[in-house]
Amino acid sequence: MITTIDSIIDLETYPIHRNDDPQILQRIASAKSELAAAGTCHFPQFLSPAGLSHCQKEAIALEFQANPSNNQYTPYYGEPDSSYPTGHPRNSTVRFAVRYVSRKLIPQNSPLRTLYEGDDSFSISPKIIA
Repeated sequence: MITTIDSIIDLETYPIHRNDDPQILQRIASAKSELAAAGTCHFPQFLSPAGLSHCQKEAIALEFQANPSNNQYTPYYGEPDSSYPTGHPRNSTVRFAVRYVSRKLIPQNSPLRTLYEGDDSFSISPKIIA
């Protein structure tokens, strides 16, 4: 099982471990633009092929334990916030119809857990939404 960030994320394309790398700074700038324009941003091939394969296998194995959810939220999983201007992502709602698995069911050595709880995995996230 792969459990290190460098075995899950494509660090050549997304060098999140190098904060001053021009490539990651460009990716952050692009993500900020996408987020401002559309309320979402896309990171193609963020996971390495091996990371994606392991995460898919694990998700499929856990699928039967998934709980359904069908709600309407902002991209920040909350209610609209009138302190932001009209058109801001915090005032745009979308329907989320998903099935989710409790974190308690995800093994400690899971690539999914490493991805979501690892110190490095989303260190760029605050820079994008700031």
